Amino acid sequence: LIDDGKVNKGNGNSLEVKLDGALAALQGGQTNAAVNKLGALLNELNAMVQSGRLSAADAAPLQALINLIIASAS
Repeated sequence: LIDDGKVNKGNGNSLEVKLDGALAALQGGQTNAAVNKLGALLNELNAMVQSGRLSAADAAPLQALINLIIASAS
């Protein structure tokens, strides 16, 4: 999203930090923590769409992937 100019570096970094945290939690066997971090990532994506910082079309593939990961981890 950053490389394609869909979000600025600050917003992209915020998303990346949440994604990295979820990955670390999954790798550490902390499924509930990972799901919570992915939920926070979804919330931030939704807020970006609501505020016009990211288009719904650009957010949709990432939201779908996050939802699949949450479903498979739960």
